[in-house]
Amino acid sequence: MSGKVTAGLRAGGSPAPSSGETALGLPATSSSAPDGVVLAVKYGRRASDQWSVDELLRLAAERA
Repeated sequence: MSGKVTAGLRAGGSPAPSSGETALGLPATSSSAPDGVVLAVKYGRRASDQWSVDELLRLAAERA
């Protein structure tokens, strides 16, 4: 652990983010073609962010 993290924990702080995010980070999802080319990427702003079914269907229709 870095010195700043250790000092913060000793002072009663928490290593977890306080803005509703998790310490594990935020989600990212990608869609790839059979040849491995990345077709689309979605970076989440919250842990629950994901593509809706409608978004996935639109992406599939664009590639058809």
